[in-house]
Amino acid sequence: MDDTLTEDHRKVVGAWGSEEALHMFLETEVQRLCTLICGAGVEPPRAEVRPSFLSRGLLGGKLRGGEYEPKDGSYKATIAVFPNVCSDRGLLSTVLAHELVHHWETISEEELPPRYPPEVDETIKEIFGSENAERSWRNSHSEKFISKGWLVTQQLGIPVHSFLANG
Repeated sequence: MDDTLTEDHRKVVGAWGSEEALHMFLETEVQRLCTLICGAGVEPPRAEVRPSFLSRGLLGGKLRGGEYEPKDGSYKATIAVFPNVCSDRGLLSTVLAHELVHHWETISEEELPPRYPPEVDETIKEIFGSENAERSWRNSHSEKFISKGWLVTQQLGIPVHSFLANG
């Protein structure tokens, strides 16, 4: 595990110059995107980088770019990103946007009817390749999430495939 942490540190410093530079970007980008996605006055989640070995979850699985944890009691909502997305600013912003839609879904009382083009469902099928993988993804990505995600991709100019595949 120490080798993984050392390699993660090398990736971050190689891409950003320092861990502080990455953390400063995360803080300002989460604030900017949170205002656009969730609305003005919404407290943005905390952002952190977690070690690569956690990117597949505790049971293994598909490599993820990030994960969202809602507020729980006194613990602030958190977006975790993994080193595999930290070297590409555009991809990192896409992952943050994806996770912020989860945040919006958690805090929003807005009822958003399922409204997105049928091509989005085709893209989801293409990304996951099997019914089981798609079903697993859809279990944690509601129709409300997909609808808001579609709107966010249009607003921010993010490719739909990238937004859906990299959360």
